[in-house]
Amino acid sequence: MTSRRPVSRLRTLLQGEEGIGLVEVIVALMIFSIVSLGMAYSIASLTRMTKESTQREVAANLASAEIDRLQSMPDTFGVYSQITHPVVDGVTYTVDTNVGWVSTSGSTGNCGSGGGNLQYKAVNVEVTWPGMYLLSPVRADSALGPRTRINDPSYATILVSVVGADGTGRSAVTVRVTPESGGGGSPITDTIDPTDVDGCTYILKVAPGKYKIEVEKAGYIDFNQVTVPAYTQQDIVAGATFTAGFQYDNAGTFAMKYAATSNTAAPAIPSNLETTYTGGLNPYVTTTPVPSLQMHPYTGGYQVIAGDPAVCKNTDPGKWTGSGSGSGSLSAGIRAPAVSTPPGGSATLPVPMGVLNVKIPNTDSYISAVQQTGAASAGNPGCVTGKTYTFSTKYVKNTTVPIALPYGKWKIYTGASVGALTTQNLTPTLTVLDGVVSVVPTTGVLNTGILGNGNVTSDIVTLDPRVKNP
Repeated sequence: MTSRRPVSRLRTLLQGEEGIGLVEVIVALMIFSIVSLGMAYSIASLTRMTKESTQREVAANLASAEIDRLQSMPDTFGVYSQITHPVVDGVTYTVDTNVGWVSTSGSTGNCGSGGGNLQYKAVNVEVTWPGMYLLSPVRADSALGPRTRINDPSYATILVSVVGADGTGRSAVTVRVTPESGGGGSPITDTIDPTDVDGCTYILKVAPGKYKIEVEKAGYIDFNQVTVPAYTQQDIVAGATFTAGFQYDNAGTFAMKYAATSNTAAPAIPSNLETTYTGGLNPYVTTTPVPSLQMHPYTGGYQVIAGDPAVCKNTDPGKWTGSGSGSGSLSAGIRAPAVSTPPGGSATLPVPMGVLNVKIPNTDSYISAVQQTGAASAGNPGCVTGKTYTFSTKYVKNTTVPIALPYGKWKIYTGASVGALTTQNLTPTLTVLDGVVSVVPTTGVLNTGILGNGNVTSDIVTLDPRVKNP
């Protein structure tokens, strides 16, 4: 009796109408979803890998075609680095071709700039495209040997490299190589090609001797602010290669704004004012004020100092250190921010200066300012060699004239001729026009006067670029 009950119960359940429960349905759906997602991911991965394989095959063909193109070129010197963007089946590929000379020194570089005699050109081609599944590009490498002999043991080779401020080559620059008198060289009879897209040109079979190598292009200037830079008296040795490198670029035009940070409109500027431009490899100094100047377009830009800090440090506002403490103390001086321009562009360069009013005596007179020397003290960096600055305008008697001068200490004179030190202007006839340093936070540009402190003793005017603390 007992053994028949389970069978009866099972028969009842099988013949009932309750069906499959909710739990069973959910479990079944979960299993189905997991299997479906796995299959979908597998199909998507397979599709993606198939697409990647097809695109890599296209990329390999493009790289191979680029190598074939370069190897078919008749002149190895005409093979350059370049980037192209061919489109295949709606996909834009980037073919980046890098070419560099390999020299006997084992180095590789444009124009053979690594030193040694040229041997062959190493070529590397990399192909990439959007949405790459694998990060590594498709590569192809080759070496291109010149079809004719480059190096002759009886002659020399001259390699010329011209790069811009950004370090990339500058094309279409004229190159001249001329023998120096008495140096044993011979005139170059072959035409010297302008620089190519890599900024290179090559002069082969040069007779041993001394030569001048110069470059020129309209509107260009080198890092020393020379429009036609040159290597002079270069001794070219038989069997060797000489590399002449130039940093030469389309000049930027900089308009000068003297006393730019002063609140005084158009103060008079000394006619013999030096102006120092920092920011390049070496400071560049002009000996008279200029309305504008063409200079090498250094990416870091230029800062300008009125005067020559090489002999008078206190003309540089950035050399003045803080002095004192608490209310009335002086904060350190600052330079105006650097200003840059792209090659061929233009910008305005502020030239911060101190400004003061000078009362002309009861006769028409010229103004002169004598720079005072002295050792460093109380934050003033001092001045070793002073200079007399002159103003070329004869001013009407009993008028007040605002003049701009470099920072430091000065004695002011008036006289009947330019440079005359006839009458010294004292306290009642001089007023320093103070300004306040204000920097725009988003740009760092000074928007009001940099002169923050100044005073007049009985006979000396101090133009101090520091600001008094409240």
